[in-house]
Amino acid sequence: MIGDGLNHLWQSTVFAVAVGLLTIAFRHNRAHVRYWLWFGASVKFFIPFTFLIDVGSLLPLAQAAHWLAPQDIAVTIVQISQPFPDSWPSMSSAPATPDLPRWLGFTILGVWACGFGSIAWIRLQMWRRIRAVVRASTPFQILGTECSARVQLRSASGLLEPGVVGWLRPILLLPAGIEKHLTPPQLAAVLAHELCHVGRRDNFTAGIHMVSEAVFWFHPVVWWIGARLVDERESACDEEVVRLGSNPRVYAESILKTCQFYGESPLSCAAGVTGSNLTKRIEAIMRNQAGRAVGVSKKLLLGIAIVLTVAIPVGVGVLDASGLHSEPVVAVASGSALEVASSGLQIDATNFCCPDYLIQMIDRIRVNWGRQSEVDGSNVVMFTIQRDGRIVDVMLEKSSGFQNLDESSQRAVSATNDLTALPARFPNPTLTVHLGFAYQR
Repeated sequence: MIGDGLNHLWQSTVFAVAVGLLTIAFRHNRAHVRYWLWFGASVKFFIPFTFLIDVGSLLPLAQAAHWLAPQDIAVTIVQISQPFPDSWPSMSSAPATPDLPRWLGFTILGVWACGFGSIAWIRLQMWRRIRAVVRASTPFQILGTECSARVQLRSASGLLEPGVVGWLRPILLLPAGIEKHLTPPQLAAVLAHELCHVGRRDNFTAGIHMVSEAVFWFHPVVWWIGARLVDERESACDEEVVRLGSNPRVYAESILKTCQFYGESPLSCAAGVTGSNLTKRIEAIMRNQAGRAVGVSKKLLLGIAIVLTVAIPVGVGVLDASGLHSEPVVAVASGSALEVASSGLQIDATNFCCPDYLIQMIDRIRVNWGRQSEVDGSNVVMFTIQRDGRIVDVMLEKSSGFQNLDESSQRAVSATNDLTALPARFPNPTLTVHLGFAYQR
């Protein structure tokens, strides 16, 4: 589990950095494009590449792809995607030991649980405060302004700033008396900003990222993504308000007056008007330079990036399931082989994630096999281990030249019916093994 977690974290981190570089290419385009790029980086923390590999292995295309590429391609990609194995291969004859003591694993889990619980508790308390404000609020109507029929407009005393609460039945909360501080055009601009948040479902996407922050509270990249999401969502709403016809100067003044009389919302899932870098926002509004639409070349770049992000791991799964990675374990007699207790059984664990499982498998087979014979000889038996640990399709791949030795090797494998299930971190539904037997007089 430790290795799986590290693999997922570094993959998601690299993905976030790649998104950051991609947003530079879109820095002169509309903010909503960059927002969705950052949101994709946030969602990636919930989707391991191994999940997409599993999806690919289940596609009907997998069987048709058997002829597409040599076996080495799939093996190489899987190894590159897993630099942190859960069990480091042991080239000695001694059984491998666990990576971490049990107490250390429980300690890590406990620290994570404390962090997760703390973040969740803080967010829950903030949300309860917002809900209390909603319950104490009263219906509100502003003459001369239009509000979406599905958005409730309410006024509340003690509210820090205008903001939208909820996303299924959004409520636009305004501080009591705000109409005394803002002119009608300024108030209309503020309302337009908040309705942009409603139309963009910003509270929903912010809530998803808040879950990511709670689960991965220890990862600074997750919090960095959160800050970028707030910046881009506010910029996107600013661009939309100006595009809809609000005077940039009036709109900028409405934001400054709101900041003068009110503060920023304490909860990031309640989209407000004063969030993000205020100076940068005011300068952008006054320049009245809306981001350019995405051109054909950048659409192509974005499309290629999205396709590759999904297609590469799914393609690996297709190649794995089609049999191109069906032989991650190859019997050899070279120095790179993992020889277990001089048992005469040799197996190459180079391309397999879990050598401990292979050691267990050889120990079980050795119980059913006798190495001593009247003649020297060696053979190779090929068989398949299914996900539940059952051994099937036992066949002789390389004969020793002696029928009794070949039959002995096949019987030893066929009689082994007490293997445990394949490791959870092994992505394929089956494991094909080529096991070499060496007989001595």
